[in-house]
Amino acid sequence: MAGAVQAQTIWHQDFAGRGMASGETKFESWKPETTAKVGNGALHLLSGAAKENNGVLFAPTIQRCAWVQTDFEMRIGGADGAGLVFLDAAQPAGSKDYQRFSEWDEPNIARGFGIGFDTLNPPETDPFNKNGNIDNQPEREISLHWNVIERLNRRSETEFRAQNATEGFTPIRVRLEWVTGGVNVSVWVRGNAVYDSVFLAGINPMDLRMGLGARSEKEKGFCDIRNFRFTSGPTIPAPAAPLMVPSINREPITLTNAKVGSLTELPKRNRRYGRIIAHLTLGPVTPAIDPWDRLGKVYIYDDKGERFELIRFISSYGRAMDWEVDVSDFRPLLMGKKRLEIECVTYSAGWTASLSFDFYPGPASEYAYRVVNLWNGEVEIGNPKKPVSDFWKPRVLQRPKDADSVVIRITTTGHGGEPNTNNAAEFMPLERTLTVGTTKYPNLLWKTDVYLNPLRPQGGTWKYDRAGWAPGSIVDPWKTDVSSVVARGQSVPVNYDIAPYTNENAGKGNPPFYQFEATAIFYRKDP
Repeated sequence: MAGAVQAQTIWHQDFAGRGMASGETKFESWKPETTAKVGNGALHLLSGAAKENNGVLFAPTIQRCAWVQTDFEMRIGGADGAGLVFLDAAQPAGSKDYQRFSEWDEPNIARGFGIGFDTLNPPETDPFNKNGNIDNQPEREISLHWNVIERLNRRSETEFRAQNATEGFTPIRVRLEWVTGGVNVSVWVRGNAVYDSVFLAGINPMDLRMGLGARSEKEKGFCDIRNFRFTSGPTIPAPAAPLMVPSINREPITLTNAKVGSLTELPKRNRRYGRIIAHLTLGPVTPAIDPWDRLGKVYIYDDKGERFELIRFISSYGRAMDWEVDVSDFRPLLMGKKRLEIECVTYSAGWTASLSFDFYPGPASEYAYRVVNLWNGEVEIGNPKKPVSDFWKPRVLQRPKDADSVVIRITTTGHGGEPNTNNAAEFMPLERTLTVGTTKYPNLLWKTDVYLNPLRPQGGTWKYDRAGWAPGSIVDPWKTDVSSVVARGQSVPVNYDIAPYTNENAGKGNPPFYQFEATAIFYRKDP
């Protein structure tokens, strides 16, 4: 959890119901028609009736600051969920956006940042319908929302639900720290991190008000809050606007044209930019859009013509997509005139594809200054006639003397299904090992939160676990800091391997394969 930092603002609300104690802040009902009440040292957001939707709005306006933190205790059960929202103070509390808002468990609110505590996602057996919990996972999810869009959703491994309204309370801590280009979000449940400084792009610091609420469609739901504490850091000026660079604008990707590109003028020097965010959009080709999940890549070429994969994505089952991706690792490539491409094979309607960049002025904790390709391409697995060792040949990693840190960045997605043994490679988990020098870094290639994909529901089998990806999402790289095992100015061998696997049906269908990309990123503390 975050260490102690000097606070600029401190207030609390103990909901004692005896008037305002010293240091306590005022609060008001979110809407006039509320059944929330204060009693026994707690705010009771739900009374147990059906179709309840209650919230409170805290009085103070929080000036634009470096960070904010809230600590409170929550007891919730039998409800749809609860939410904590940070609102643009310039928007009146009586605005239509606020008064129409009701889904506290999924707090998509205009000009606001919300954290949802969702306790209702019942198990599902239908592989194709809108309900996602196909593997009977615990119904305790925490989601992050900004300006009417869910950005992330994770299952809390720590229990925060109560069986009844007499059980103990669960301590919750939420911390937002504004950095160049956006905000780092942390959420802890009973001291265990669900989000630990997770970066979300484009959320700028602003004057804030805070709200808190809960929702229950059925009877007997309860949500109680007590010991609410708030602290904030020093006030800060408004950040400078980003430099916006267009690249590809609504170019059609079709059955006969799987790749679109542009020669893009990027900043000649980018040292002053602490964060670089790519905006990638796949929209409909009027009047249709591809109904299937497809493998896609965004490439950039250096001045010598070498190709680097900037972004890996998988299209959704028939829905438009709009992503923001931090591409700051590729800073040394994102300067001058560069060739950029979006590639995504389709056998149907296709999409219109757009790409642009925001270069945010400001500091960074470290600056990528060199990128080296290690392996890239498509590798079939499980075929004795095509050993994977032919693809993953040993490499040598040389660390420059001026590199303060070194990270190996690996992006892998598994593809292919029946009749391959174990339904490989899309629906088969498999261990993999990166070896740098003599140090081994094991990892399981398997994504188990596909059903929480913010772009839900979709068509098809959108909810099932997969080998490293989810339909309608950006593929997260596996990043390993290897600075401790390769000294400055030294070289070490680098190897990659997978657990033994044999496809008993090799040659009988679409072969199981991994789309694989690995790069070494070298960083300096100063630009």
